[in-house]
Amino acid sequence: MSPRFGVEQIVFNRKTNEKGTVRRVYESNGITRHAVAVPVLQECSSFFNYSDWNEDVLEVEQEHSPVKNRPLVGNNKTNATQAESGSTFK
Repeated sequence: MSPRFGVEQIVFNRKTNEKGTVRRVYESNGITRHAVAVPVLQECSSFFNYSDWNEDVLEVEQEHSPVKNRPLVGNNKTNATQAESGSTFK
């Protein structure tokens, strides 16, 4: 696996029009994926939703706007968290 993006890199998802910070890079069924922390609100860096994104929809963040924010709720694709510092991926 040779990912295009690394941990702590800010990326933009062209499909969902969201940006976030890569927290983990992994491979699943031969596809490179990135666990990304997406801020719930642009002006708040304390609350994040975590989302797993395929690498093929990502590009380096270059001040794309507007960026939509996700609500602070969990569903089958994202897990809401209250603080970035308390979250870990295994």
